[in-house]
Amino acid sequence: MDVAEAVIRVRRRKLPDPRFVPNAGSFFKNPVVEESAFRLLSGRHGPLKHYPDPDGVKLAAAELIEKCLKAAEVPVSWADQGAPIRVWDRQPLVLINPGHRPADEVLAVAARISQAVEDRFGIRLQLEPDVIGA
Repeated sequence: MDVAEAVIRVRRRKLPDPRFVPNAGSFFKNPVVEESAFRLLSGRHGPLKHYPDPDGVKLAAAELIEKCLKAAEVPVSWADQGAPIRVWDRQPLVLINPGHRPADEVLAVAARISQAVEDRFGIRLQLEPDVIGA
């Protein structure tokens, strides 16, 4: 019971309550790269959060997104606090939709985020949720 309560507290602190902030939860999978690619990325971008994975090294997608935000020469719309669709300020893996925009627009923002990560790191983020009928 203590563990469950601890998990709930962490989730409440990091994730938006869907009753008040429309969101689709965690929107991107943590990418897995080969060990050699991880060494190259670490050499170019400094230390990166990583975890062992049977297929190589798992990177923290949230950190990659944050690094894109910090490196942006021009503010990106998907981080603007007034944008109808944007990353959650406490967890950039989460897309929020306070503008109640349709799914195709949410997916377009997700594609822009994934493209920013690919442009900077050479890694294409994959969507976490299943897309049905879009």
